[in-house]
Amino acid sequence: MGGLDAKKAVLDLPLHTIGFEIEELSPKRVAGRMKVTEKCCQPFKVLHGGVSALVAEALGSIGAHMASGLQRVAGIHLSINHVKQAEVGDTVTAEATPVHVGRTIQVWEVQIRKIIDPLNPGNGALLSSSRVTLLCNMPVPDNAKDAGLTLKKFPAVKESITAMLKLRLQSRGSQVPYFEQALGLRFCEHVKPADLMPFKVLHGGVSALVAEALASMGAMIASDLKRVAGIQLSINHVKQAELGDMVVAEATPTHVGRTIQVWEVQIRKIDPLNPGNGALISSSRVTLLCNMPVPENANDAGVTLKKYAKL
Repeated sequence: MGGLDAKKAVLDLPLHTIGFEIEELSPKRVAGRMKVTEKCCQPFKVLHGGVSALVAEALGSIGAHMASGLQRVAGIHLSINHVKQAEVGDTVTAEATPVHVGRTIQVWEVQIRKIIDPLNPGNGALLSSSRVTLLCNMPVPDNAKDAGLTLKKFPAVKESITAMLKLRLQSRGSQVPYFEQALGLRFCEHVKPADLMPFKVLHGGVSALVAEALASMGAMIASDLKRVAGIQLSINHVKQAELGDMVVAEATPTHVGRTIQVWEVQIRKIDPLNPGNGALISSSRVTLLCNMPVPENANDAGVTLKKYAKL
């Protein structure tokens, strides 16, 4: 792996694990692509909705982190709608752009598309559309003071953030030379800014992936192992879990119909002294379409689940 590729790999470890490659980094746009492999598919050989949610939360967080001048941000809400599917072997692109950039709250839109024409990748079929809401300028844990060093290694990121901060200070009546001397270069070179990942806390996209996965398995069992597909996920992040914590997740049905099911998923951090009463980490609602046709290459998709499910 080359030097630049190695840097990008550590920008967001969960993204790197599923094979996602970041191609553009700026406070106004974060974009990349990945090839759909079996690692990121559900049993029916199509892109896992939870993986799309992970990508959306990750790119929105990286963009918000840069737009806030490399201060720490944290996702508090993700809403994603799945409209089409991608199959094993397809290449998908993802693009995150800001809808609102404030000092306390940012909102980013993320679109994931399947490349139809390799000569015109920007015109792909829309797979999912997301809104990510993030809390900004948060305190940094003592064990993650150097978390922003990775992004500072990208010259384009450094230049764009410096230019953005200059513009902000100019709009407030400050002089650019003073900024360069007192804040700009010092900020970019010497101060260890907060980073969203790795902050040694649970990635919000991983929570979304868990929620969509558990709800999908539950809905599949509730529909007598017929094919289901998530069409909407809404997740609220309310507390954090740190590296080494144990978390539990539970999915329960809110509505089980022949065509539509709705599941609620709660993720909690275990208290070793009272494991049944853990602190709530996130709460989700997953809406799924049921009794869908099964692809010929996935007729045995329910076999594994049947071995473990309490039917």
